[in-house]
Amino acid sequence: MPFDPLVNALIIIFIVLAMYCVGLAVTTSNIVSTVRDRRKTGPAILANIVIAPLVAFVLIKLIPMPDAAAKVLLLLSFAPGGINALQFTTKVKGHLATAAGLFFLLSVAAIVITPIAAGVILEPGSDISIPYGRILIRVAVIVVLPLAAGMATRGVAPSIAEKLYKPAMLISALSFIASVL
Repeated sequence: MPFDPLVNALIIIFIVLAMYCVGLAVTTSNIVSTVRDRRKTGPAILANIVIAPLVAFVLIKLIPMPDAAAKVLLLLSFAPGGINALQFTTKVKGHLATAAGLFFLLSVAAIVITPIAAGVILEPGSDISIPYGRILIRVAVIVVLPLAAGMATRGVAPSIAEKLYKPAMLISALSFIASVL
């Protein structure tokens, strides 16, 4: 069952504004250097790609649950990152470049890992279709363009960027909270 259109819109508003705020506050070189810093990205990648699936596997073995619920839990555990990671990482002062870098890395990892996991976890012969073109367009429109717009705003008018940051981040956080509720 797809998300309610309002929830979907709130999630999109959250991501667009969060990435715009990241662009208002950091440079491309900040993000690239963070992605290359294994001390920052290594533990997060390990937690999302290795530990989360292991925890899910242990939970499935310890807690009796229907087979369908176990499969969903496993599939979710193999989808690293997500909007929750972006929401909470952007709130840690001085870690916006980390938030952007991890969001990018974990999104790429999810695009690669999740279909493989689905092929293993789901019933043989399940029809798995990954719309990579649509995914790339959504990433460009919802993540890359707002990030670039924030960076452009910061480059052209730093004082305006500074004034826009707090209200945009507040609306982003409120959108996230509303989507969860």
